[in-house]
Amino acid sequence: MHVLFIPSWYPTPGQPSLGPYFVDQALAVLALGVETGVCYPALRSLRTLSLFCIAQNHFQWTCADDAGVHTVLLHAWNPVIPHIRATMFVQTSLQAFRIYEQRYGRPDIIHAQSALWGGVAAMRLSRQTGIPYVVTEHSSAYHRKMNGRWEPWIVRCLGGAARTICVSSSLAHDVSAVAPDVPITVIPNMVDAEFFTLPPAPRVSPQHSFLTVANLNSNKGIDTLLEAFALYRRAGGSWTLNIGGQGPLWLNLMYQVQHLLLEDAVRFLGPLTRIQVRQAMWEASAFVLASRVETFGLAVAEALATGLPVVVTRCGGPEDFVTPNDGLLVEIDNPHALAEALTEVAESRRLEDDEGRRKRCVSRFGSTKVGRQLLDVYTQVVGSPKTK
Repeated sequence: MHVLFIPSWYPTPGQPSLGPYFVDQALAVLALGVETGVCYPALRSLRTLSLFCIAQNHFQWTCADDAGVHTVLLHAWNPVIPHIRATMFVQTSLQAFRIYEQRYGRPDIIHAQSALWGGVAAMRLSRQTGIPYVVTEHSSAYHRKMNGRWEPWIVRCLGGAARTICVSSSLAHDVSAVAPDVPITVIPNMVDAEFFTLPPAPRVSPQHSFLTVANLNSNKGIDTLLEAFALYRRAGGSWTLNIGGQGPLWLNLMYQVQHLLLEDAVRFLGPLTRIQVRQAMWEASAFVLASRVETFGLAVAEALATGLPVVVTRCGGPEDFVTPNDGLLVEIDNPHALAEALTEVAESRRLEDDEGRRKRCVSRFGSTKVGRQLLDVYTQVVGSPKTK
């Protein structure tokens, strides 16, 4: 069998943190003996335009076998006008497919990651070539009702797919509200459990700390987390808080820390590489996610893979998998409830089973488990797999 992924976003040298889980998914399918490829038009924002960037990205194509995954990338620029940007993504995806087919042969099935716009590109390709496609939806825009005028495209895309997959039951519910006639299968994101491991040495620290890693935007609820953390400290809590990530609210959050008199207890780590995220998890005592909406909550699953107990808001995806032995679930935008959960995690001995948390996480989200679930879908669509 030969599977081609068309992601709606994907990591590139200039944006290495953009969807690394798509790479993990392609590698997991490859590891099962399936020929695997990726086509992606990397359309960079015109806001980042510079002479250096133009020299690096001048509408050229690159083809490479990236860890065994056939990869065709367009290095181009992204117009600001949404409908032009969407049209450009779809058209360049079709061009990428033609280059891919000439170099690596025709795939048996196309797997699009998110309907807008990888899924629409897959739909167009399927109409032109007869190759069936499946779509995995990841976007929180369904819950936030941000798809607006694009909903007819979503309905056509998902309606034409051989299978529609969502990464959590909450997302499946939101997608069904837009496309009620489309059957949905839930297959979670995977965790690279060979990378996110228990720390090499037991967690022993004179100063315990909470950790959150997120894009510092309004959806991530860092403002609520800071309010809750201030309540926790005023009640006598001694743990500190480390915040990893960058984003548009960074300066506002810095001011909030000063206003709450938390300068000695809160540390902003800035943007983190994947290796730095793992190191921060190894050094932390618990992980916190205060998001308002999450379709899955990959950072939570990665924290569990390192053995950390978690405190997570009831924001969607994590509700599928966070158990009482993993940590605590609290209501969104409720700093008092979140502060109580921080206190309970800091004082509870029932959450000391790091190995148990990791084992449960790997059993659900390990690459082999999720890869086989995807392979089952491909097999149902195109028949028995023919490995390389």
